[in-house]
Amino acid sequence: ALIERVDVLTGGASAVYGADAVGGVVNFIMAKNFEGVRLDAQYGLYQHDNGNAIADVVRARAATAASPEFFQLPKDNVRDGEMSQVTLVIGVNSPDGKGNVTAYAGYRHVEPILQGNRDFSSCTLN
Repeated sequence: ALIERVDVLTGGASAVYGADAVGGVVNFIMAKNFEGVRLDAQYGLYQHDNGNAIADVVRARAATAASPEFFQLPKDNVRDGEMSQVTLVIGVNSPDGKGNVTAYAGYRHVEPILQGNRDFSSCTLN
């Protein structure tokens, strides 16, 4: 939220940045003198249809197994991996224009994507 832009310099940057920059340089240009309030929010999730052909093999094995609970298939339609993120930037300039105070806060929460929720990983085939 505080990055204004990213500059990528490829090859030949060693004259300015030294011998370590022969392959190139990435500069992150930060926002200067930010004034005001900015709130950014994101939400996302994964949706997966369990329609893999391997499910037929797993069903057949479960029908003949002594312990079919070891070969359980997940639900047909899975929604998981929910992610939410909120960032807040607050900034104010001094009255004489010679100073600036900027505060940043962020929150991110990501739910796991479990292997057991996918039909192609319900059992290992060798």
